[in-house]
Amino acid sequence: MKEKINLVLELLKQLSNKNDPHQILKLEEKIQNISVDIKKEISESTEVENHKELEEKVNLLGELLNSLEKSKTANNKIFIEFQDFIKNRKFK
Repeated sequence: MKEKINLVLELLKQLSNKNDPHQILKLEEKIQNISVDIKKEISESTEVENHKELEEKVNLLGELLNSLEKSKTANNKIFIEFQDFIKNRKFK
């Protein structure tokens, strides 16, 4: 399970640096597939190995997701401002 969590972390880091929509979609699909596997392993596992290490990795995942969300929000805000600018200027 550690390897899969590390892979998700690496994919999220790659995702935060990508701007190409096709690459973003591919990375999101990979993350979703791995997430399903991790959930399955957690539900089947009766022991939690290295609880502290797992907790740290989950916290890191949360931080990366928050960072991606902030970036997405900022990009959406810039796009909306640009749309408003275009509407108000009516280029001829």
